[in-house]
Amino acid sequence: MVKFGRLDTNTTRAAIEKLNTLKRYNCEEVNEALNEVFHNKCYLCENKKIKSRQIDHLNPSKNLKFKWENLFLSCAHCNNIKGKKFPILNCCKENVMS
Repeated sequence: MVKFGRLDTNTTRAAIEKLNTLKRYNCEEVNEALNEVFHNKCYLCENKKIKSRQIDHLNPSKNLKFKWENLFLSCAHCNNIKGKKFPILNCCKENVMS
């Protein structure tokens, strides 16, 4: 897993605005911004050939449901395996490569 930066771009600003105003995360703006941030890769397996992209909540808390920092791009396989059971490193804050 590599560390990803949460870029401040027009795309990410549009996603954040959609999250704050409409309280929606499964929309074109958020999907486009997550693809940009995670370089079209699942944040867990880093597969670029994702057949079913999903928006994963790093922390499943209802209070964080629409927080930009809590949303990650995931493939369906990894998201379903992870579920709510496993603690995951936040690859936007922690350097996981040595």
